[in-house]
Amino acid sequence: MSLHALTLDAFRGATKEVGVIFDPKKKITLIFGENGTGKSTIVDALTFVCDKALGSLEDRSGAQDEKYLVSVGRKKKELRVDLTCVTGAWQASYSGKNVLVSPATGCPELRVLRRARLMKLVDAEPKKKYDEIRNFIETPGIERSEQTLRDATSSVSSELDTLSRDYTNAETQLTELWNKDGSGTARDAITWARGINGQNITALESEKSLIKEFEKFKDTFQLSTGRLRQDIEAEATTQSAYDAAATQQTLEEKKQAGQSTSLLSLLRSAQSYVGEHLQASNCPLCDNPADGVSLNAKITERIAALTELSAAVDVAQTKRTALQHAQKETQKVLHELSLHAKSIVEFLHAGKFPLQFEVTINDEFIVNLSDENKLPKDRLQAAVDILAILNAHFAGMNVHLAEIQKVISLKNAVSIQLTNIDNNSDKRRELQSLQQRLSAVLKIVEEE
Repeated sequence: MSLHALTLDAFRGATKEVGVIFDPKKKITLIFGENGTGKSTIVDALTFVCDKALGSLEDRSGAQDEKYLVSVGRKKKELRVDLTCVTGAWQASYSGKNVLVSPATGCPELRVLRRARLMKLVDAEPKKKYDEIRNFIETPGIERSEQTLRDATSSVSSELDTLSRDYTNAETQLTELWNKDGSGTARDAITWARGINGQNITALESEKSLIKEFEKFKDTFQLSTGRLRQDIEAEATTQSAYDAAATQQTLEEKKQAGQSTSLLSLLRSAQSYVGEHLQASNCPLCDNPADGVSLNAKITERIAALTELSAAVDVAQTKRTALQHAQKETQKVLHELSLHAKSIVEFLHAGKFPLQFEVTINDEFIVNLSDENKLPKDRLQAAVDILAILNAHFAGMNVHLAEIQKVISLKNAVSIQLTNIDNNSDKRRELQSLQQRLSAVLKIVEEE
């Protein structure tokens, strides 16, 4: 740090205010003079401000009293040392046994190499000489560089250890695969793995895709067949309910022969009118003599009888609507099944399947399933027959699919571990070379 000025007043030999001006452009300042001219006073003043210490007085037995610090003829409270640097200015004073510096922070760091330290340096063992003067040598950059070199060496070693573990793990897994699936086909696991990795499994993947597509067709057809069976059963149940309701309606109609539901509406209107004219003595329709109360009771009786007929008609109509809905759902599923069956036939006739998995569906089954003139239960039987053929063929396909998947899975597992080994080997060689170079450089630095 460059110094600008140092001002002393009432400090040791400075009985009056004394100023020392430094040239901040100079890196080295030399202070020389005869004994007793104040060289030590200047250095102690710097120590007073920067270290809050008494400087050379602390090295002298019995000289630490303030009477040796304050100039002769001056008072303790008058003692003052001002230091001005490039980065700021500080003032130090003495109070009690304490050195007070203002501001309290930011003061330059000071290192003083005194005679006593020099004598220790001269007398010290060779390996300890550096310890005596290391605080006076600017080495932070060098030390940081050395530490960075050590950190880099340690980091490379750690990464190399990780790669070695990963390599061993990949090699172990390859060996386990080799022992399980091919230990008798190659001289070692790596040779066997490269052979497996070089296999062309395009045809197997194509077969796997076809079998999976066939399975999707089969599963969709099976679901639709199950829905058809449920819908036919629901339709039968609805048909039975409707038949029962229609029978009940017929019985009610026989009880009320020649009557109709329109009469019920008329009687209800008449009931409303008569109920308001119970004291009337004549019938409101024919004007014949009639008792209003008796007439109202007879109308109520007729309404009750016709209400049972109306209720039976409503129930029958509701059941009929439900039956029509069930029949519609059945026809809808039958149509879907017919389309599924045709799609399956088109898929099978595309000629993509290997001969050993050739599937043949009897044309009669397809015709029966699509024939809208046949009963739903007969069309269901055609769907069941088609599904039986699909399931029988898929059983063999599924065994073959497991074998294909085993080959594909093995190659994928081998490929992953082999890639890890190859990539790891290249990286390990690079790091091993770097580790050797770093270790060599670090050894030279530590020896120096």
